[in-house]
Amino acid sequence: MCPDCNTELSDKAEKCIKCGRPIKKSVGFLLGLGIFLFPLIFAWFTLRKGYSVLAKVISFLWLLLILAVALSAPTVNSTNYTSTETDTTVQTTVEDVMSVKISKLLKDYRDNEINADNQYKSKTIEVTGYVDSIKKDLFGGLFITVGTGKSFEIPQVQASFDKSSNQELAQLNKSELITIVCQVQGLMMNVILKECKIKK
Repeated sequence: MCPDCNTELSDKAEKCIKCGRPIKKSVGFLLGLGIFLFPLIFAWFTLRKGYSVLAKVISFLWLLLILAVALSAPTVNSTNYTSTETDTTVQTTVEDVMSVKISKLLKDYRDNEINADNQYKSKTIEVTGYVDSIKKDLFGGLFITVGTGKSFEIPQVQASFDKSSNQELAQLNKSELITIVCQVQGLMMNVILKECKIKK
């Protein structure tokens, strides 16, 4: 309705068809909610004809405020994070790896499993031996068994690898001498090692 002549008008009318007064559109609830939640999209709707200067100013001030907050948000320092992670890895591989002869490791577990666990379990070791088998488990996991080279040796080392080592393991041969770095899990028929890597 025109405030001057009280003529009924369409919501889309830009001016009164009787007296010619320009009609200012009010910001409806849905548009206001859209501007509040997603100003980057809905603030531009106020640029259409009929919306007051005040509605446009408020919409774009809110948009600028949201952009300023977003741009000032702290970012993760990826360089420092990477550096810290690298330092930790170096410390683990250089300082915390225990070098063990495979004959001693297997003998210790044959003689006294409890004492062997106290020495080796959950520790990272480096061990060198001869490949006896290269296999997959029931779930597709990759592993090799390694021993001293004796026939029918029990136990042996059973070393598990992740799938990224597929190509390396595919190139191994039975009876090949190999050095691996792994974490000891304990005895279960064989001495179980996990998170293994082949040392070049």
